[in-house]
Amino acid sequence: TPPKVGIESKALFDEIENQTQIFYMGRINVGNDPATLSHQQVAILDDHFLEVFDFELLEGTADILKNHPNGIILTESIKNIYFGEGKALGKILNTGFGDYPVVAVLQDFPENSHLENLVFISSQMASEVFSFYDDFMASNWSNNQLITYFKVADNANVNVLADKITVLNKKNYPVDKAFKSTFSLQD
Repeated sequence: TPPKVGIESKALFDEIENQTQIFYMGRINVGNDPATLSHQQVAILDDHFLEVFDFELLEGTADILKNHPNGIILTESIKNIYFGEGKALGKILNTGFGDYPVVAVLQDFPENSHLENLVFISSQMASEVFSFYDDFMASNWSNNQLITYFKVADNANVNVLADKITVLNKKNYPVDKAFKSTFSLQD
């Protein structure tokens, strides 16, 4: 979804209790040791990821995305590549955009999830690392580069909500582009 769709839907529609977005950025070189240097997928997590999802934190605390803006979050299997079975919290990991401390380790995502085990950074860190990021997130209604998750109220009609989100996006879509989107929500 475009970034503004998730952000503005949460602000405007009472049936959305919370929302989070993941921005997959592609691959970068990661690793401190030439023997474990690899090309890893990187994604940006916003402040609300651990409020919407209840994935277990193996290292670190749930406030990591708000209180540690310049740190890396790893899933367990990715942590094991670079730090073995030992603790990674506070250790430095070299990435294609600098050396940063590991601020948390998440349990690997379930096999039946579409989420991948990879390297995550916070939206605050993305603001510093990627010059386009803040403007893109604050203004874009047309580029479907994010995956958006809504936590909706139990009594919400997801079909009606999806229609409202579609109307919101169409209303704010660039006039020089053809709008061809329809939003749907899964229970």
